[in-house]
Amino acid sequence: MAAEDQDNDAPVSPPHKRRAIQRPRSPLRETPAAGAEDRDGSPGGNGGSPIPSPVEHPVRPWGDTVRPAGLIIGDSLVRHARFAADADNWRVTVWVPPADIGEHWAGCLSSGALIEVVRTWANTKEVYPAAVALWLGGNDVYPPDGRRRTMSKELWSSVTAQVAEVAAIAPVTLVGPTPRPSRDRLADDYERDRWENTAAFGLERQMVRWARKRNGNVSVACVGRCLTKRRNHGGESRYFLTDDVATEYFQPDGIHLTAAGYRRIATRLPPWMVPRP
Repeated sequence: MAAEDQDNDAPVSPPHKRRAIQRPRSPLRETPAAGAEDRDGSPGGNGGSPIPSPVEHPVRPWGDTVRPAGLIIGDSLVRHARFAADADNWRVTVWVPPADIGEHWAGCLSSGALIEVVRTWANTKEVYPAAVALWLGGNDVYPPDGRRRTMSKELWSSVTAQVAEVAAIAPVTLVGPTPRPSRDRLADDYERDRWENTAAFGLERQMVRWARKRNGNVSVACVGRCLTKRRNHGGESRYFLTDDVATEYFQPDGIHLTAAGYRRIATRLPPWMVPRP
C-alpha cells in the first residue's frame, strides 16, 4: 500500500484538554488540515469522530461540579505503561483483565467482563464518565500458540458490537495494536520488515475504516507506525521495523515496549492518557 493511501485512512488529531468543568461536558476535538503530519511523518493520532453532545451524569444531578473520568482497558502493554491516575483534572481508572479471562478481546467479550467493568465505572458518584480507551487486539492477532494472523470475522463482529455498546455510555478511543518484531520479522516475504506487512497494520486499518463508517463517537489512536523508521524510496515514504527501532522501542522479548517506546506513542494518545513506564 502506498504511503498516501495509508494516510487517507488515518484518523486525525486527539482531543484537547479541558482544565476544569462546572457541569459535565465531553472534551472537544480539533481537526487539523487534511494531510497534516507530525514529526515522524505519521498522520495525526486520534480518530476524527465527533464527541456527542453532553449528557446528564447517570447518578449525580445535572450541573454538579464533577471531574471528567477516563477508563483504560487493555493488556500487558497497559499494565506496563503505569498510566497516571490523575491527568489534567481527569480521574483515570485502569483495568487489565485477570488471567482467567485473558488479556485479549476474545476473553473479555466471551466472559462479559468488559461491558460489566464499563457500566460499573460509569455509575460511580464522584466523576463524569467522559471517555473510554480500549487497548486490546494485539494478543488476538499475535497468539502465543503460533504465527501472526488476522482477526476472525466472528470475533471482529463481536468486537464492533461490544464497542458500539460501550460508545453508548461514553466516547471510545480504540488504541491500535503495536507491531511485534518477534513475530512480524519471521514472515517469509522479502519485504517482511515493512509496517504495511505487519499483523498490527492489518488490524489497525480494520479499526480505522469501521470507526469512520460509524461517523459517531468512536475514534482510533494509531500508534503502531510510530514504532517504525521512515525511509524514502523512489520519492515514496515507507516505514520499516528495523533493527535499531526494534532495539530502542521494544523490550528484548520483541513484544513489550521500552520507556522510549511509550514516550514515542504518547503523542498519539488522548491527553488524559499519560504513561509513566
